Amino acid sequence: MIPALFFSSCKKEQGDCPQDVLMDYVDPEGNHVIVGTDGSAYLYSDDGCIYADLIFTPGFLEEHYLLTDSGTFIITAEGPYPVANNFTEDFEQDTFNDLFLFSLDETGKWWNHFTCQSPAFPEVEDYNALRDCIWAGTCEFTDNRLELASDPFEASNQVLQCTAVAPSADMVTSKCSLESQLPFFRCGDDLWYEARYCIWSGMPLTLVDFENSLFLGYPGPRVILRDGVLAFENKFGEKTGYEQATPVPVPVGEWFTLKVHLRFSDQADGQLELWQDGVQLISASGINIPSWNSIQNSLEVGISATQNDCVLLVDDVRLADAPF
Repeated sequence: MIPALFFSSCKKEQGDCPQDVLMDYVDPEGNHVIVGTDGSAYLYSDDGCIYADLIFTPGFLEEHYLLTDSGTFIITAEGPYPVANNFTEDFEQDTFNDLFLFSLDETGKWWNHFTCQSPAFPEVEDYNALRDCIWAGTCEFTDNRLELASDPFEASNQVLQCTAVAPSADMVTSKCSLESQLPFFRCGDDLWYEARYCIWSGMPLTLVDFENSLFLGYPGPRVILRDGVLAFENKFGEKTGYEQATPVPVPVGEWFTLKVHLRFSDQADGQLELWQDGVQLISASGINIPSWNSIQNSLEVGISATQNDCVLLVDDVRLADAPF
């Protein structure tokens, strides 16, 4: 979620509001938030504005990406690496670590991060340390875990199994998900996504997030489960939701296919479409990114949030910038 909830430790006194406004909205807590083109967020009142936080650093595009006639590249310490708006993943690797891109020389790999936030690893430094030692082969998962497993309905097929326990009382959420920061979608671009899911036990809150890792709060749309029914939710601003007119529950204990189409926009002409097992359940227009300069560069798949114990299976993930 953006602004208002992320107050700076060096909060400024009440003063003038920014003249060049990028975002202006009322968040779910009733705070009127104004974000300037320099990325600074303010809380607005009749008496003026109070600085809240920095949402993004100006020049983030040039800092993180190289745009050339031959394509768009991520700037890394080892050199440029091409973005990937088209890939498939069937989870047929030999080991869990084989999923991840560790070197610029590797091809055919799409994942560069995972998060298992849990009671055993509640803070960023905790679950990042877990990730690093899993990659190094010096430790194992404790409570929340990601693993390659046999499909319970077809033993010859391998899938991703996400297992999460409920968060402790002092945690906002529990999560266990894969992340790729190879995508690069901007305002006006189309994104197509498809994957097979099986909710084996419990009920996660979210199944996939289309985020911006360069903005505070990783804003973007996500697919959620509300009362066992698929819906969209914006993870920013007013936190607008897009729901089914006639709710169709997701099956439990069996595979179903989720398909998503997004045309990104910070205006009312954005598109959000969703299919379950080939049947379109949502076709809506509306805002689905926080601002015109937002870059949706992070795909998060799996249990990206849950309030209860659950096990989720995922297979046959597909991302594209054109219909399939």
